[in-house]
Amino acid sequence: MQGKTIHYQISHDNWKTYFSRFANKNKYMAYILLILAAFVIVYSLCLDRINKGGGDEFMYLLFVAFAAAFAFFFIKFLRGSMPGPQTARYEKQLMQQYGTTELHYVLSFENKRLVYSAQEDKSRLTIPYASIRLIMEGRGLVCIQSEPDGKPTNIVCPTDALEGGAQPLIDFLKSKNPNCKVKHL
Repeated sequence: MQGKTIHYQISHDNWKTYFSRFANKNKYMAYILLILAAFVIVYSLCLDRINKGGGDEFMYLLFVAFAAAFAFFFIKFLRGSMPGPQTARYEKQLMQQYGTTELHYVLSFENKRLVYSAQEDKSRLTIPYASIRLIMEGRGLVCIQSEPDGKPTNIVCPTDALEGGAQPLIDFLKSKNPNCKVKHL
């Protein structure tokens, strides 16, 4: 693979697969747990006060408003963590930034590093082989993960864009970095 350059595009279905299998959902789960904790606290305070007979109409109204807000945000964050809305948001961002949802990606395998870019974007990402992890997915995607500058980066590539599929990529990365971890989903 060394010295090769791969050109590919990622379809809507592949992005949906990426957001369902690879994308980090911890942010959404943290929001949901915080909202749930706030609801439990308010519920216990309101219920205690109402049971003691100190609840007036304002307390009931406040509780109903909080319960409605809880339901709204719970559904919003739960829906936001699903692959369909995440894909739509990402494609909207691509459309605003580049004018298309199907960018032309380029992966170049150099001697000591991987270079990743999109033809529509002027920036390039250079990743040393020593910092790469691979995640394989049975539906035809390879996710190359790295943290070259402390910021986690996922590079997604369809396996049909790779000559011979994913195995030559695994073999090449293992030859460059024997400690390269390969995770199969």
